[in-house]
Amino acid sequence: MTSKLSGLLVVLSGLLVAGCGTPDATVVDSGPNFGSTIPMAAPILLDANAPACSEPHTVCLTVKMPDTIPGPPTHLAVGYYKAVPVMTPAEARGVLQSPPLVAGQQFRLKVQDGTLTGNFYPVVLVYMPGGGDIIAVDNLDYTAEASQTYHFNGDTMNVAEVLHLVYGI
Repeated sequence: MTSKLSGLLVVLSGLLVAGCGTPDATVVDSGPNFGSTIPMAAPILLDANAPACSEPHTVCLTVKMPDTIPGPPTHLAVGYYKAVPVMTPAEARGVLQSPPLVAGQQFRLKVQDGTLTGNFYPVVLVYMPGGGDIIAVDNLDYTAEASQTYHFNGDTMNVAEVLHLVYGI
């Protein structure tokens, strides 16, 4: 019995070592990565009376929640994209877990700019229970895409348009 157990442990150990791979092992492509190239700190919900953004490398956005939602969101993300609708990873993306958002609410966000340079669309995503984590699930999560690109160059940016979250992608 002991020799069988010892033999089994040797085989399992061998499988574990063989399964770990080596640094030159071939990476298996698991499909597109819709995370981001540059992770950012979480967006900050601003008080309605908070002043406009004034620090370099910050973006302030105003976002309008839909009139009805099925419950509290699981998380909110802000990403900067070269094109919309979103079909590629964000150039930079920050996530806020368990945001205290409610239906019909209009709120302001302060977000880093990811030290990006160039023209990008700010996009806000609100994820619902059972929805996506990185990629929004159509007809479950909410998205709000800016209507135009904004020029990122490290200066403070206060986006004038209100981004309206819509159901689906």
